[in-house]
Amino acid sequence: MVLGIGMFVVLPVVAMLLRHQKFMAELVHRNQTGDAGLHERLGRIEAEMAMLKDRMNSQILHFEEMRRSSSLPPQPEPISERIES
Repeated sequence: MVLGIGMFVVLPVVAMLLRHQKFMAELVHRNQTGDAGLHERLGRIEAEMAMLKDRMNSQILHFEEMRRSSSLPPQPEPISERIES
């Protein structure tokens, strides 16, 4: 009798625990593989940001060189100074 009650109570509880354990293992495994992709993506974004900063700096330097060599027309004075004149 006790063995019969134990089977009806213990087996479903053990089955629920095993199912939960399997589910948690899948979650952990999924998160670990997701992190690797995230780190790879973050590395690509950081590399792209560095490239864009380099391009921006080279454009600024090029613009300054052009302005120094007077190949660009002089910039107009600020509007507030033009209004006061």
